[in-house]
Amino acid sequence: MKQSLKQGLDFESYINYMNRSYATEDQTEEVTAIFTQEVNYLAKDQVEGLKSNLTEAYEHGSLLWQGVISFDNAFLAKEGLYDVETGKVDQQAIKNVVREAMPNLINQEGLDSSAFWWGNIHLNTDNVHVHFGLSEKNSGRERFFYEPRGQWEYRGNFSQKTIKQLKSQVLNGLLNEQTKKQHLRQEQILANLKTNLIQDVFKPEKITQSAEKNFLEQAFSHLPQDKKWRYGSHAKDFAVSKFFLDKYIDSYLANDGKEVYEAWQQETKAFLELYEGSYTASKGAQYEAFRKVNGETQRRNATSQGYRLEKFLQKREAELRERLGNRILREFKKSSS
Repeated sequence: MKQSLKQGLDFESYINYMNRSYATEDQTEEVTAIFTQEVNYLAKDQVEGLKSNLTEAYEHGSLLWQGVISFDNAFLAKEGLYDVETGKVDQQAIKNVVREAMPNLINQEGLDSSAFWWGNIHLNTDNVHVHFGLSEKNSGRERFFYEPRGQWEYRGNFSQKTIKQLKSQVLNGLLNEQTKKQHLRQEQILANLKTNLIQDVFKPEKITQSAEKNFLEQAFSHLPQDKKWRYGSHAKDFAVSKFFLDKYIDSYLANDGKEVYEAWQQETKAFLELYEGSYTASKGAQYEAFRKVNGETQRRNATSQGYRLEKFLQKREAELRERLGNRILREFKKSSS
């Protein structure tokens, strides 16, 4: 699944582009393939109302966000939403999940109550995808002075957190019951394995290796005083303690906790692989990346790397180590109080 959000000004042309007859399901003289929060098929006379809303939004200086959500067809087929032989897609299911997700996106970005959106499912490429437009008749977005155009404009970029949550909600909404049960089962297995690792990481009475005892002693003796101890801290006076904490955690995962840790690694990889197919379509997608430098927004064109399993595995590993480290620090706190 991929998603991009960009701002544009040619509102009416975008509606016409989204509603191209060759890219959508069948249309009639009375209805179009456009869907909204309220209806599955927007009538021809209702399209004029939508264009009128966009004209009002444009006159008030509001933005138009253009989004694309693209699905890997193999994922849709696996979930029973796409027939490989006939090419038929369960468009109603896709419309339903988009309809459930859009209000959350609007709320999370703090858009005005006059915000409105419309969408259209396109079938003219290798992957089924949804085009959607979003705007506000009266914008509540923050304004800033844009030097190149010499004018005040509404801030257009959505947060990456909002975009990720939209993707996640749409994806999870399309999972069939069997897949959902599989996810829940694996989540419980992972939770149990993680709990076992955390509970057993600090048991001094069971430590037999002198090296591990030394790592713990050194980590404790170098802790900064009169400060809150946190594994994720990058403070200089915590660096030595963290070094020995990591040494101890490495030894624990390679020895006492090895069996449980390896099981956790295998289950984590299997769990993440469940999502890999659904995100395949995002690889190679073009998008605009931005970052803040000294208060200035810098933009550049970038290409999506798609679903990077190793990256997600590394993130989960880092989260586990943080939980283990904080468990040890809590035990240190108890013994020093």
